[in-house]
Amino acid sequence: MEVSVYFAAMLALLCAVGSGRRMLLALLLCAGHECGHIIALRRFRVLPSRIVLTAAGMRMERPPGLNLSFPREILCALAGPAVSFLLGGACWCAASVCPGTGGVWLREAAWLSLGLGGFNLLPVRQLDGGRALYFALCRRHAERAAHTAVQVTSLGCLFFCIFLAALQWLRGGPVWNLLIVTLYLCVSC
Repeated sequence: MEVSVYFAAMLALLCAVGSGRRMLLALLLCAGHECGHIIALRRFRVLPSRIVLTAAGMRMERPPGLNLSFPREILCALAGPAVSFLLGGACWCAASVCPGTGGVWLREAAWLSLGLGGFNLLPVRQLDGGRALYFALCRRHAERAAHTAVQVTSLGCLFFCIFLAALQWLRGGPVWNLLIVTLYLCVSC
């Protein structure tokens, strides 16, 4: 596993604008999400040849020429969000029986995990939803057409986030979260 200098820079930036506890919690939930992908790949007897932590998340590279069928690629792409939703549900259930600050911490973990799973389902090229959409389209269309459709969808999501950020700014509300999401989508597109 490799750690990019950009990952360290992004981590430092996020720690500067947020709490350390929340950052650690988010990293643990992201690790669980990525384990979902690794478990699915392992189920199909595929292991990544290289794992790199980057500013935009984790990139898993496979050995050259190793491709799965389109349905298996879709399952591998959706395995991460599925684990995020399972973790979110488990934390939410645990929070209902855990009193005090433990319950508050578990509810925060549940919301973070559910948000991570939902965000990764966006039909953006670099996210799990975009990968699943691409492979679903490849089942019926040429790869070039599928790629173009996912690019257009990615740009649509980007413009929608820009619209939401502008609307929130005009209403006088906080826009940091939307700006971070928009910046991430700009880098991803």
